[in-house]
Amino acid sequence: MDKNVIKFTVIVAIIAALAFAVQAGPVAAQPAPITSANTLTPIPTAKTLSYEELERRVTAQGLQITKAEVRGLLLKVTAYDSQHRKVKMMLDRRSGEVLAREIKRD
Repeated sequence: MDKNVIKFTVIVAIIAALAFAVQAGPVAAQPAPITSANTLTPIPTAKTLSYEELERRVTAQGLQITKAEVRGLLLKVTAYDSQHRKVKMMLDRRSGEVLAREIKRD
């Protein structure tokens, strides 16, 4: 085939595709439904230990708590040990397990 015939065929195919697309019109995307705070369903939370129980477990390790912060199913604790070193801990509120412990050395 001649190169001009191939170019002509490709151009005709492109024009036909564009004409078809124009006739079909734009495709309307379905917008995602907007959820407000009132329609959100709460995530069921697992049974957690009381703050007093978690505090008791930390102080049983000889630590004096200076700050405690609840973050979902975690309890972040800043405390000082008997040698006056700063200790940061992260506990699982469901089991009381210590997930992370960092001792700040001076």
